[in-house]
Amino acid sequence: MKPRFINNLGFSDPYGSTSSRVDSLFSRSNSRPASNGMTVHRVGMDSPFFLKTMECLGKGECGTDSTSPDPLLDWVLTGNTDTNCKPLKDPPEKYRQEWFLWMAKYCGWFSLARSGLYALVDGTRVVAAAATAPPKAVSFGSMSGGEMGDNIREAGMQIGQDILANNLRMRALGTWQHGVQGEAGLANSTNFLYIVMFATLPEAQGKGCGKALLNFLGEVADADGVVGFLETAGERNTAFYSKGGYEVVAKSPVAGFTHEGGGVGMLRKARPRTQSIISTQDEDDKPPYCTFVAKRSSGPLANYCRLCGEHKAKHG
Repeated sequence: MKPRFINNLGFSDPYGSTSSRVDSLFSRSNSRPASNGMTVHRVGMDSPFFLKTMECLGKGECGTDSTSPDPLLDWVLTGNTDTNCKPLKDPPEKYRQEWFLWMAKYCGWFSLARSGLYALVDGTRVVAAAATAPPKAVSFGSMSGGEMGDNIREAGMQIGQDILANNLRMRALGTWQHGVQGEAGLANSTNFLYIVMFATLPEAQGKGCGKALLNFLGEVADADGVVGFLETAGERNTAFYSKGGYEVVAKSPVAGFTHEGGGVGMLRKARPRTQSIISTQDEDDKPPYCTFVAKRSSGPLANYCRLCGEHKAKHG
């Protein structure tokens, strides 16, 4: 079941969604086995893990006095750069927790509408979560006013106004995100898996939970044969995402955020599909299932794709 606004006008899939190839990764219960007895769930509105997934995202991004917050969002909230990528000095205060939960809900509802909200579950506990935008779906930066309004109402109007209307750092972050996607060769394409938000529950960090979910997201990208992309900051975070095959493709200051060179764009190259997945591809798909972006403007590398590494002759 999907939300809300345009669907009520009679359109069945206004935002875009995951492909049949990604759907095939899951059982009928929208789950699949993961490492150490855990399971990955694709979360819908009727999922028993729906609220827990939002809470996991919010708590993981918020940080604690023993775990680090998301550095870019922490800067948006506080304006401080000297405490980024480090645990908080004190346990998070109530408003901070509510602020990050709002961000988790806002991003979570966006992904929910596109069947791209995932949870790693250990027993009945959500230990890691990811909000994503599937390839060819309406992008995070291109949401309609109606969808934005719906998501703001779902997350909470008052804090939403503080974050989206009154915080100039949030606007600066959005501008930077658009620019860094352009540097990665993705400005004019939505044909990639975009990780909007990724977090591990504070008490589950350092136990392999985040890596297990990140590896699964690699499977999701590989099912469609597309690149994965995300933004982050700090050497600790870039080192973590590199374990999932992501490479730094851009780095620059985000307005006043200059910690360790500023924000970082990371890209995971497209990888070949397995034969079983190829057999179910759409007829109009052609290897390697991405938009050709030349590695160089001239010379031999101009014939090879920056996103997947294949020769341009293999692109449709």
